[in-house]
Amino acid sequence: MNPTALYALHKKYDAHLVDFAKYHMPLYYKTGMLEEHIHTRKEAGLFDVSHMGQLLITSPQGTNKILELLEKLVPSPLSSLKSGSCRYTVLTNENGGCIDDLLIEVLSEKEVLAVLNASRKHIDLSHLKKMLPELTFELINHKSLFALQGPKAVSILNNLIPGVDTLKFMHGSFFMWQESTLWITRSGYTGEDGFEISLPNALAETFAKKLLAHKEVALIGLGARDSLRLEAGLPLYGHELNLNRSFLEANMRWLVGKPIPEKLNCLGKEYLNRQLKDSSSIEEKRVGLIIKERSIPREGYKILNEKKVLIGIVTSGAYSPTLKKPIAQGYVKSTFAKIGTKVYVVIREKPVEAELVKLPFIAPGYAR
Repeated sequence: MNPTALYALHKKYDAHLVDFAKYHMPLYYKTGMLEEHIHTRKEAGLFDVSHMGQLLITSPQGTNKILELLEKLVPSPLSSLKSGSCRYTVLTNENGGCIDDLLIEVLSEKEVLAVLNASRKHIDLSHLKKMLPELTFELINHKSLFALQGPKAVSILNNLIPGVDTLKFMHGSFFMWQESTLWITRSGYTGEDGFEISLPNALAETFAKKLLAHKEVALIGLGARDSLRLEAGLPLYGHELNLNRSFLEANMRWLVGKPIPEKLNCLGKEYLNRQLKDSSSIEEKRVGLIIKERSIPREGYKILNEKKVLIGIVTSGAYSPTLKKPIAQGYVKSTFAKIGTKVYVVIREKPVEAELVKLPFIAPGYAR
């Protein structure tokens, strides 16, 4: 297992460490997942996400060529992105499924950064090298990645690095701190305003301690990170997204941008264009569920209609500390995917009443 640059700090703060994607990662700390979740929603949470892949992409022909070629592999428009712009998208396969979801970040006129899921980064790298041999790819191992999330994140980080408060949502820039260059984007995966910070490993612990010196900042583990993203209605690879689900089935049509194109040109375009043109061809859709009892729905639990007939399956579920009730995401047959539909989730062999609701479960706090 690989330790991150904050391994010693995690131990000092009594983190419950688990093996995740071949890394020692904190699942939770002393106060537990529930308190960590609430703290992030109310103040600011510091997440060590250094296990994720930071993939530097270069070309002698510059950023425009990089983005043009990447458009062959994703459904989102990239060519219009300028330096400092970020875009969330997915890598598609020949069948229209998702190889991974990722952030594309334009660092300069010569470099693009892709932030990849930890469990998929080597698969993504092999795929990109095979499909785009014209480009050069380098997984950056000498840098850590932090996420500072929550309503107080902007004031705290701006106190440490003046100017970050001018960043708009899904934009980034280089900043100097202690004579080192940091790449900071106003982004994250919790539904809150916040930042992702790429910095040298040698600086990671010092920087984290500077943030933790603020009483409003607490270290947050993977457990609360998952419940936060679930409340925010965000998909997780391996759960809501996988090789056999298209982004259109995942209710992520917005990835194609506006105006909606007549056709897509990425891998799997035959399948995806059929779904894009005719939504009735989408057999199952991702939905949100609120459970009427205190029972927690888990991945793989069956979803039934009012007649107790199987119509879908839960992909993620947890107790929502914000709503104070159990919630879930899942897939149901499209004919039953209407908001407000009454369904049942089979929990410990008992059908428990639930309702299909619009995602996200909570209003996002992004700095638009």
